[in-house]
Amino acid sequence: MDDQNNKPIQPVTPPPTPVVPEVEREPSVVPTPQFASMDAPVAPPPAPKKKNGKLIAIIVAVVVALLGVGTALAYFLWYQNPDKVVTDGILNAMQAKTATYTATIDSNDESKMRLIVMGKANEAAMSADLDFTMTSGGKNVAVKGGAVVEFKGDMYVKVANASELVITFLDGVLGGGASAEVAQPINDFASKINDKWIKISAEDTKSLSQETSETQKCTQDAMAKFQQDKAMTAEIGRLYEKNRFIAIVKDLGEQNGSKGYELKGDNAKLKAFILGLKDTQIYKDLNACDKSIVIDEKDLSSLDKTEEVTTTTELWVNTWTHQITKLSVKSNEADNKSTMVVEPVFNQTVSIDIPRDTKSINDVMIEFQKMQEAVMNQLYGTSMTGMTQSQISEL
Repeated sequence: MDDQNNKPIQPVTPPPTPVVPEVEREPSVVPTPQFASMDAPVAPPPAPKKKNGKLIAIIVAVVVALLGVGTALAYFLWYQNPDKVVTDGILNAMQAKTATYTATIDSNDESKMRLIVMGKANEAAMSADLDFTMTSGGKNVAVKGGAVVEFKGDMYVKVANASELVITFLDGVLGGGASAEVAQPINDFASKINDKWIKISAEDTKSLSQETSETQKCTQDAMAKFQQDKAMTAEIGRLYEKNRFIAIVKDLGEQNGSKGYELKGDNAKLKAFILGLKDTQIYKDLNACDKSIVIDEKDLSSLDKTEEVTTTTELWVNTWTHQITKLSVKSNEADNKSTMVVEPVFNQTVSIDIPRDTKSINDVMIEFQKMQEAVMNQLYGTSMTGMTQSQISEL
């Protein structure tokens, strides 16, 4: 027993693992799929995604783009309609806050004349420089001057070459035979006003005629109101739309960023337009200021006549702003070849210098009367002291 217990313990060798054929191995544990009951409808398998989503998006984008282009094109065609371009140009000129312009008028008939006016205007004043030349009967006449008008009522004028005009006057009117005694007072007067600004104040106008002064101020206020009141200008626009007295004869194409049109007038529509003005606010305001401003159909009888068109009128309007850039009128009459060209620029910054070194109109009139009396004394040996203006005119 003891010997048996003292025998060394032999390691136990585990029995060999039985080899199981592949077909007999336990399958791997896989989650059992959950199936819907047989009573529930079986959802179809998801359809594979089609690749036309991007194509549809492209088509939609193209359609939207075409619609946008179409709308823009329609707007462009409407905006550039010739009648609209011309109408806008006229109305925009009426509503402009500022303007500068150069106007040139040439006439060639029995005498040759040229007038160049360089003007500008803002909401407070307007000014113009003038250069006039005329050749007639072998004699030349030149007048240079300027004018400034403040809308509050003061005006300024000057003749830049008064002394030269005196020589022309003495040579032309008096036949060059004026004595030194006659010429001297005229030259003296001319030298006093030569290239000098002469001021005609609102008070001066009032002293000449209270009624004239009040009428002038009322008219200026009415026009200022018209330019600032969109309802009043729109009223004129609607009246013109109803009576388009300016017709487009020919499209002159585009030049220097402006569209050009040859125009002609329609007298019947012009007459209807003028008569229609009687119902507008601007006419009522002006008529209230000055009763001589009146529209009478009897005065428009000349518009009932059909006359041959003897002038060519061209209007150029900026393509995008619809502001007038040029207006030209040419006479085609055989005995009167004349042209007028006006080139305006609207709604730019315009400054106008109001003359400061001036002579009053009252002082100038005193000097003029002295000159007139001296000349009359030399010509007729008669003093004009105490004479009325009608008596002086009879001399």
